[in-house]
Amino acid sequence: MPEIIRLCGLASGETFDLNSRVLLKAYDPDGAEGRGAIETTADPAEALRFPEAGAAWLCWQQKSRALLRRPDGKINRPLTAFNIEIIDAQEGT
Repeated sequence: MPEIIRLCGLASGETFDLNSRVLLKAYDPDGAEGRGAIETTADPAEALRFPEAGAAWLCWQQKSRALLRRPDGKINRPLTAFNIEIIDAQEGT
């Protein structure tokens, strides 16, 4: 079954408003000068699909090649700024 990523909030605990568009549609870890660029959707049919949960997890863990380290010295994985759920594409939102 295909899997999709649902953004559940910021890892810092802060809330965010993506206008109820909480499914990952596109992700570029090198976008925004290495801070990561995402596009979201509310429509499960438009969400980025992965063949299995492990592939979705690897996407979430992708490192930026444009900005290797965060200001705190840790490896820059922009999408990990979000808490996520990996869900069955049929489940949707």
